[in-house]
Amino acid sequence: MTETIDQPLAWHSGNILPLKDLSVSAGDSALEHGLGLFESMRSEKGQVPLLSRHLDRMTRSALELGLKLNSSQLPDIVAITELVDRCRLASGSGRLRMVLTGGCRGESGKIWVTANSLDRIDCDNLKLSSDFWPVDERDDLVRFKTLNYWLRRRAFERATAGGFHEIISVDSNGYLWEGSRTAIFLVKNDQILSPPTDGPMLASIAAEVVRELALEMDMPTVCKHLRIDDLMAADEVIMTNALRGILSVGKFGEFSYSTPGNVTKALRKCWKNKYF
Repeated sequence: MTETIDQPLAWHSGNILPLKDLSVSAGDSALEHGLGLFESMRSEKGQVPLLSRHLDRMTRSALELGLKLNSSQLPDIVAITELVDRCRLASGSGRLRMVLTGGCRGESGKIWVTANSLDRIDCDNLKLSSDFWPVDERDDLVRFKTLNYWLRRRAFERATAGGFHEIISVDSNGYLWEGSRTAIFLVKNDQILSPPTDGPMLASIAAEVVRELALEMDMPTVCKHLRIDDLMAADEVIMTNALRGILSVGKFGEFSYSTPGNVTKALRKCWKNKYF
């Protein structure tokens, strides 16, 4: 079969095949109950610098949630590099999505990876919704990238419908945790603040990277419960994820921030030097 640039491809079980040829059983728990996991990764000029972290998170998440996953099912860097090349993304930026379904009757689920070009990214002067989306601090599932993504997706769509780039979650105690698609950091008096890492938010790879970079810059992140007052008083508001890197918020309601501020610029330079 002749491949064209318009034909979506997928990696599955050691092979690269047309995405339309990949099938999932109607009895798979991904379709019955929305069970499964996914990872969104970035490729840059043929490289996927955070691949090992994404593979580790999927493996850990599957173990914690009781999903059957044989590590031999996972793609390695050779497979991912070939997929990126076959999808004509070796010279640009790509969005990779790795999916693990819940499986059928105790059997391991299916794993596949797709690759598409990454759209243009707005990095600075982002507008943050003055509304919030509710999160239950008792819900452990918010820490995982599950296929049941409705809560985050509806929050994001509500924000974008209002002309905003992102919206932050808040729990019943009034604590702020994360964006619908991003981790959040505040900068106040050159100090980097973030929510406690064990809270009701995604175990974010990008946030982990930011904390490591901050240490290298001799600016260790201070984890504390953040409230709306902290957000309003911040000098800089940084949002980040593994596809877009480090983003800078310019507006939250009536409040404006440096975009990008000095700390954001320094973190972004370190990120770019190490990743993309």
